[in-house]
Amino acid sequence: MLDATPSDRAICYTPRGKRGLYGNAPISATEAFSGSDKSRVGFQNQCFLTDSQGDYHTNEYRGPTPYMATDGLYVPQIAVADPNCGYLPTGDQFIAELDAGHWDHIAAPTEALGKTSDTDPEVVRVLKSVGYRFRLISASLPNSVAAGQASTLAVTLVNDNGGTLYNARKIEVILRHQTTGEKFVQDIIGDQVGNRLYFPSAHETKTWTLAFTPPASLPAGPYDVLLNLPDPYVSLHDRPEYSIRLANQNTWEAATGYNKLGHTLQVTPPTVTAVRTATAPVARLAVTPNPMPSGHAPLRAQYEAPGRGWVRVQLLDLLGRVRWNQERLVQAGPNSLLLPAVPATGGPFLLRVTAPGQAPVQQRLQVQ
Repeated sequence: MLDATPSDRAICYTPRGKRGLYGNAPISATEAFSGSDKSRVGFQNQCFLTDSQGDYHTNEYRGPTPYMATDGLYVPQIAVADPNCGYLPTGDQFIAELDAGHWDHIAAPTEALGKTSDTDPEVVRVLKSVGYRFRLISASLPNSVAAGQASTLAVTLVNDNGGTLYNARKIEVILRHQTTGEKFVQDIIGDQVGNRLYFPSAHETKTWTLAFTPPASLPAGPYDVLLNLPDPYVSLHDRPEYSIRLANQNTWEAATGYNKLGHTLQVTPPTVTAVRTATAPVARLAVTPNPMPSGHAPLRAQYEAPGRGWVRVQLLDLLGRVRWNQERLVQAGPNSLLLPAVPATGGPFLLRVTAPGQAPVQQRLQVQ
């Protein structure tokens, strides 16, 4: 089944079956999402909560508690609450077990709870406790920014549940003109696989600092700021049902799959009128930190420009693929640029700054 499944997707098997194939050690943080067979096998429990003592060893469809609690952070887990298995848990027992084991899907909870409707409050309470539940705590950004000027958006999210993200997601900042509807999309993270660990884990709060630069050609005016967390596959990217919906009131756009941040950003004309021709090559490029720690911390690039003009900044992998690309208006003298998060895997990378008609200046980025 693994061979027939995309390499960044997982399948589900019984816990005992997985341990028989890959041993009793759960997936470690370094193994997670590595593409190995072990990291791509999750669990299916066909008799969820069949014993009141929680003795996982007596049921072949379950696994030892520490094993499940660790492995479940990185792989999908499916629970089937079959009332014919002989145990009818309470809603609180359901929620405690789903949370501790990081379960992502549950089938037949209505019957197992002794209810007749999926809209019963107790059933709804259980269903809301399954999988991840990302909630926006705050979003902070300036009230205005000049076109062509770098800026940042600080987003704080909390995962209210025990489930975690196991399929890759993109992170996009959307600026949408309030009158014309014109959009600018900033792809924050180019790594479409490793960024799963960038999201909050079980009951974790994280703050992202997302760098974005409206292009100099972006028309001035008021823009809504939105956050898009779509599936990276081209066939699914524009389908709202495959985008993450934040657990907040009045943020979700069902038609687009965007999450509104409730902020108006005034984009003003470029602060300096300049043609897209650099007056001299960029020099003395430096990036900090380098080597970068494993993870997704933003990096800062500093470089000298003898004159005012436009440059192109690119992040490339070893195969020459462009992971990030931006045109930027620079001033004479020292310049600083906050880069988006660099993928934690797939490095080293190459940061390249190019002025029209000039040889590029570049620096190799190492990942620890």
